[in-house]
Amino acid sequence: MKKIILVLFITTFIGSAYSQSLPKDVEKVYKAAEKMQSKKEFNKSVELYKEVLQSVPDHYQSLENIGDIEMKLRAKPNYTQAFENYQKALDIVNSALSSAEKRKVKKYLSAEKDRITPKCNKAKSFVKDFDKAKENHEKGKRLMDDEDLN
Repeated sequence: MKKIILVLFITTFIGSAYSQSLPKDVEKVYKAAEKMQSKKEFNKSVELYKEVLQSVPDHYQSLENIGDIEMKLRAKPNYTQAFENYQKALDIVNSALSSAEKRKVKKYLSAEKDRITPKCNKAKSFVKDFDKAKENHEKGKRLMDDEDLN
């Protein structure tokens, strides 16, 4: 039991060693966004995350949270928006990873990258599938309108 508590403490410490610090006023907005998200008030939550991003444009957690809302939580998912937000979050993490010098920070950022990448890939595959279906639909409409085939 002591080992589990120690591991949790160390993991939390490493995460907080890098986690993007926000100014107090922006952190209040971020916490409000998380609260709105947990209450399933997604439009308000996305607005608040975007407000955080206006103050701290490289806050990848806000981008990831918007991606989660657009991909998994809305009744009608917006896979394109989810993919764009996940990709921006990954770009920020990759940039921070390439400039990180401390091993603990690199390890933390690598874990973040490994956590976000599958979400990004899943959203990308949905976007590709949607684009392909749309293309097939348009092709079918053209064939239906072709007088030579009627």
